[in-house]
Amino acid sequence: MSRAHPNALAQAVVSLSLTALFLPAMVSAQTPAEIDATAQRLSQEVPCVRTQNERLASTLRLLEEAERQARSASGDAARRDAVHSAEALELRLGVIVGELRACLVSGASQGASGAASTHTGTLSATGATATGSGTGYVPPPPHVVVRHDGDGTPHPAESPNPATEVLDSGRALPGQLYLVQAERVDGLGRADNADVRQAVDRVAPHISHCYEQLVSHSAHQRGRVYLTFTVTPEGRVRDIRLENFTIFDRTFQRCVGAAAGHLRVTHPAIGGSARYSFHLRFGPPVDRGTPEVD
Repeated sequence: MSRAHPNALAQAVVSLSLTALFLPAMVSAQTPAEIDATAQRLSQEVPCVRTQNERLASTLRLLEEAERQARSASGDAARRDAVHSAEALELRLGVIVGELRACLVSGASQGASGAASTHTGTLSATGATATGSGTGYVPPPPHVVVRHDGDGTPHPAESPNPATEVLDSGRALPGQLYLVQAERVDGLGRADNADVRQAVDRVAPHISHCYEQLVSHSAHQRGRVYLTFTVTPEGRVRDIRLENFTIFDRTFQRCVGAAAGHLRVTHPAIGGSARYSFHLRFGPPVDRGTPEVD
């Protein structure tokens, strides 16, 4: 990878994103109202694209440095750290590219809304093509923050308040994954409880598979994590965090984070954003007399 022009690759990604997004269903502004709408859209779109392009270029430079260290560092520990850094940066790049496309999808949705009756294909609220021959857009996985025990993050909902509500508890999920308790823990709004549970149920098999991969090559261990996230009035999942992780294998944590990054809801929160916490336990069912990890 050339270190001379890191911005060149960023610009290329921007160009490819624009091409892939708009070629399938280009909408041309024709009427004065459509021209005004396009101008307004561009005024919002350009700063968003510029910000993501700067993040992309910066992350590319860091990735190049990690790549160089992985090739030249002396000692297994130094090379391993460089590889781990590179892997984390690769995930970040994927998120940035997705957010860049989201900048354009948001604008495309606004630009197309006024002309939906005269063009084939309609855009849904999430920017995906609902009908017609256009290529559907799947929102990118959000960034997932991992925190361990001792990081200073309290357990969710330590004391009940008007914003808290138990959604579910004591339920077996796929494989050796168990839901200890699910709660709405904060926020001014509330989302559909069944929709939130189903969102976690959809990613649960992938999270369970991460644990299966872990125990296939590592000493058997139990553990837990609090999966927390916010549902917004726009129907998006934001601020996904893995709190109080008690299994410290980095590959396992990245796997769980990648799975959690695909959380999607189908209904928006009402009255504001709502934050949820799912206490998940990893491992076989606890035998009587065996201390439970919670």
